[in-house]
Amino acid sequence: MYPSLRQAIEVIDSTVSGVGQFDPATSHRTFRLHATDLGEVNLLPPVLARIAEAAPGVDLHITPLNFSVVETELRQGQTDAVICTPRIAADDVERDVLFEDHYCGICSDAHPRIGPTPTLEEFLRERHIAVDVSAGHTDVDRSLSLLGHSRDVALRISHFAALPPLLETTPYLSIIPASVSEQFCRMAGVTTFELPFPVPAVEISLYTYKRVLPDPGTEWFRSIMKTALTRAGDDPGR
Repeated sequence: MYPSLRQAIEVIDSTVSGVGQFDPATSHRTFRLHATDLGEVNLLPPVLARIAEAAPGVDLHITPLNFSVVETELRQGQTDAVICTPRIAADDVERDVLFEDHYCGICSDAHPRIGPTPTLEEFLRERHIAVDVSAGHTDVDRSLSLLGHSRDVALRISHFAALPPLLETTPYLSIIPASVSEQFCRMAGVTTFELPFPVPAVEISLYTYKRVLPDPGTEWFRSIMKTALTRAGDDPGR
């Protein structure tokens, strides 16, 4: 019952206080965003630059993405927006596609066996570092499973950002979105390679909660992110 009750309370509050009261130039509001560590590395810089310019008093809090709770937190007002790869198909959640991404392999640039285009057999013979499924990146392992295979996982970690130094000094392989490949290769002695099996491209999307009366602040925040990130998506190296 909570989402419906909250909608009714929002309508009352908006009617009493008046709609359109958000002024980014003078606001000190705190916005909350669910994103992965990849989002912090690759997507947050252009968003933060626009916020600093348009709304210098606004605060931004990033919560690590846990896909299992984001719908509930959007409905309960615990977060203002979510950026993720998995699809949220709920009718009361607004979806804006920001850009398309695809996956690639990554390993030490001194790896003794893996080159730019390994075969499936070579790929499967190696051990891997996998990122926890709570980050929402499950398409690669799903595609591999449909072929009747699975990765030999030596280590599971919670964040992509830890991969470059771990791969630089080990013979392990991993998989990352191509949009962060340039940053990761600059961070450590690693290189990327083409995956030896087909994986569908994915869409990075922005999600916000649909309110009966749109909140001007949330709509401004949504617009800022759409403008910043659709442009960022044109340049995967950003």
